[in-house]
Amino acid sequence: TTASEVRYRGIFQVPLYTLSLAVSGRFSRPDFSAWGTSADDILWDQAYLWFGVSDSKGITEQVVLNWNGDELAFFPGSGEFSGATPGIHVPLGQALEGEAFDFSFPLAVNGSEGVFFMPFGRETEVALTSDWPNPSFKGNWLPSEHLVNVDGFEATWSIPFLGRNYPQQWKTGSDFKGAVDASRFGVKFLVPIDHYRMGHRSVKYAPLFMVLTFVTLWLCEILSGVRIHPLQYLLLGAGISVFYLLELSLAEHLGFVTAYIVASSAVVLLLAVYSSVVLRNPKKASVVGVITAILYGYLYIVLRSQDYALLIGSIGLFVVIATIMYLTRKINWYGSKTQLGAPTDE
Repeated sequence: TTASEVRYRGIFQVPLYTLSLAVSGRFSRPDFSAWGTSADDILWDQAYLWFGVSDSKGITEQVVLNWNGDELAFFPGSGEFSGATPGIHVPLGQALEGEAFDFSFPLAVNGSEGVFFMPFGRETEVALTSDWPNPSFKGNWLPSEHLVNVDGFEATWSIPFLGRNYPQQWKTGSDFKGAVDASRFGVKFLVPIDHYRMGHRSVKYAPLFMVLTFVTLWLCEILSGVRIHPLQYLLLGAGISVFYLLELSLAEHLGFVTAYIVASSAVVLLLAVYSSVVLRNPKKASVVGVITAILYGYLYIVLRSQDYALLIGSIGLFVVIATIMYLTRKINWYGSKTQLGAPTDE
């Protein structure tokens, strides 16, 4: 079970959690006869149990192992196996009398950004619940069952040892580190509102947005007869481009929604004022401003919609093309001058 919270590093959000684990399992006395090793040659009194933790500084309290009913205290480090991942270990000594050993222990750990496990049992089962509503399941195995809602998530993994690329037991010196590292699985806690991701998505629509704005100005030019110089188009394009820089820089301090509103309002006002000078007609400039505001509103809807973004984008593009066809239906493209509403001479 994890209890989560969000803290800040400067302007960046970092998800933190407190993980409460209930670890349990069962060991059978290993058989080394396949290696040609007699059981009498094994130094059972030097055996120990090791539990890896990537950052042992996150352990918040003393851990006590219940081993076949006996309580044994853990010690820091990986014991004599210095090549292992940092963690905790407990000497078993004379506690290895018998053929099967049940064990369990609780573990409380503080961490950040994600929780991951590695499957070392013949059957590895992990059940995880959390109040974090934005999980991203990662690793070699996805959950066999999971439930995600606004209150958090529940996930269960069930992994047989046949799905791994390393054996159940091996000798010191065998190089399975790469296979073990690659076998990890778990969940990463995504930050709910990632303005960098939203900014990246909005930049993808920049070429289309700029084309639609230029088409609006071009229609005003065609329908009004006022010529717009290429340099003026360039300046208007620069005004559109600065929107994305404003959006990203403001989002770091104000949040994405507020930054989007401020940046789009500033750019709409800039384009409308400059268009009134270029078109020499405040009414047509206001039309440019209204259409640009509608385009920014449409872009915001597309950005906020993950499941229907393609559908909304396709419908919007169809409406734009249909509008252009309607507004230019009476233009005589072959005439020496633009003629509206009048048939061509024969």
